[in-house]
Amino acid sequence: MKKKSIILLFVAVLALALAACGNKDTGSGKSTSDSKTAKACAAYQKVLEDNKSSIDKYSWQTNATKKEDSISRPVALTDINGDKIPELFFMSAVSDYEADLQIYTYSDGKAQKVSYKMTENDNTYDSYADVAAGGGSRYVIYRTKNDPDSFAILGITTDESSLYYLSSYDTSKLSSDCTLTESSTLTNIVSVYPSSDTYKKNGTTISNSEGKKAFSESFSSMDKVIMFSGYDSSCSIWKHFKPSTAASKSYDDMIDYLGSKSN
Repeated sequence: MKKKSIILLFVAVLALALAACGNKDTGSGKSTSDSKTAKACAAYQKVLEDNKSSIDKYSWQTNATKKEDSISRPVALTDINGDKIPELFFMSAVSDYEADLQIYTYSDGKAQKVSYKMTENDNTYDSYADVAAGGGSRYVIYRTKNDPDSFAILGITTDESSLYYLSSYDTSKLSSDCTLTESSTLTNIVSVYPSSDTYKKNGTTISNSEGKKAFSESFSSMDKVIMFSGYDSSCSIWKHFKPSTAASKSYDDMIDYLGSKSN
């Protein structure tokens, strides 16, 4: 009986020790998770400072209201894969009329650029681009409740026709190889002359009812808007969020926020 009691006592002590390790204090009053977040914020601050000129050059972002007033909220911080360490998002101008969405994650002790593709109708690009040309473009970047496809980008371009394109991403490989995999694509092309309204899913034409349902299901699964620009009354996604609730901030506000979290 005495031997059994000693074994049980040892097991209990071991369990307490393991529990303590799971939320280990770093000596500064912060848990391991908090310490990693602080390091990520410090690394992200450096990334933003290195890209300040291209972020400042992105000057055509507009509010998600009917007036589409000019705004400057091109930077965001949001966890999209559930590891409790946020990713960094920002729009970086590559010219006077094009800005690309850059995404960074914190992995192996440093901020690393995330690789992803964006399909626009039948064309695939290395990133999402907001173009200030022709009829302009609008977008909503958001986190969804779908796991692991918990990240989505809706882009809209308007010229001779209107193109709505939505990419959903599998985030399961984000931590291991800094990659977002495009898991599904939806497009809707609306032309006036000649009149047409075409939907495609993963490159294959589908019925209008199937297409509308697929877009609606993605919009309804919205958990958090990360960033946006513009407004389109013919698209229901704007009914699912308020601009003030988006994660995006101005460059200066984000720098201040990251600084406060990295100390």
